[in-house]
Amino acid sequence: MWIPPVARLLKLLYRVIQPPHVLAVYGLGWMELIQKSKPEILPRLRILDLYSTAIALSGELRPRAATADIARAYGTGHQEGESLFFSSTVEHILWAVLARAGERGMDWTQLLSAAEAARHRADFTGCAFDETTLASLPEQPGVYAMYDTKGELLYVGKSACLRRRLGGYFRTTAELPPKLAQIRQRIHHFDYTVVGSELEALLLEQQTIRTRTPRLNVQSRVEEGHSRYAAPFLPVAVIERSAKQDRSEVFFFGGPGHALQLSLKPDARPPATLVMVLRHFAGNGPRPKAGRILRDWGSEGQEICRRYFMRHRDRLHWMDVRADSDGSSWIAQLMAVARNVLTEMPPAGEYRDPGFNPKAEPSSG
Repeated sequence: MWIPPVARLLKLLYRVIQPPHVLAVYGLGWMELIQKSKPEILPRLRILDLYSTAIALSGELRPRAATADIARAYGTGHQEGESLFFSSTVEHILWAVLARAGERGMDWTQLLSAAEAARHRADFTGCAFDETTLASLPEQPGVYAMYDTKGELLYVGKSACLRRRLGGYFRTTAELPPKLAQIRQRIHHFDYTVVGSELEALLLEQQTIRTRTPRLNVQSRVEEGHSRYAAPFLPVAVIERSAKQDRSEVFFFGGPGHALQLSLKPDARPPATLVMVLRHFAGNGPRPKAGRILRDWGSEGQEICRRYFMRHRDRLHWMDVRADSDGSSWIAQLMAVARNVLTEMPPAGEYRDPGFNPKAEPSSG
């Protein structure tokens, strides 16, 4: 984008600072340019955002249409590969937009607000929450559930940041997809559960969708047994932060059938359940029953964990679970990693058992 010298730009801005003058802008960066040059002048300018206005008055253009598409929609010429700012394309679009506004009987006030008027704003009138509620949500991973006025579950979703995700449903937007329109129209209230990691959010989301069948969620089950994410690393233990201040969460998967999540206190003595889980995934024991610190995510959880691991292995903290690992040294290493993840977030990657002995059997810990 060609930018005029600052002095020349300021001269132009001062020439159009008073009505009936209008400053027509096109594309990206014009707001930042004015703010850097003379921010105090911005409220005094009458600005026509030509790009957004052309799309708003067309009725056939998508919100992020290319300039060539805009030119075609208004019947003006634009050659592929032609430099936008050294051609007459924008000028032709400007005159075409003014002509269309004239055909519709629009005055300058209506034209200047056409782009904003065409945007979709959320209406909180029938909701038990507002923008202040959304702005106060935690910036943590979690699962959210949306309900209508009768308390019927509409939709369940997950996010690595609850504030950003839930707020995104109600931001002013130029495009309103059908599902988003339904959510805005029918939602009355929502609740959420904070978890420690995106992986845990994925698991909880899928379990909630499967067991509670929300109306607007399309897929209720994860297809099992057809994963293209099999890997020689499996089975593994992935160590993540916990939503609880003094704990870490360890996800075991890739072994016989189910994914398990074990909640650990890294500064406490390793629980007996950890030894049972290690033996099970090393192929030397039955699957332990779920309990206070152990969660069984089932075979669907196994598939979700496999996919997540293969996509994000380089940014995870993980250890391989080997049948020939020495149990006590492996557990000591796991507890050390869990402690570091909880306190100082070491570099992500694989952590190997420092006391690996290929002839040793898992101990009772």
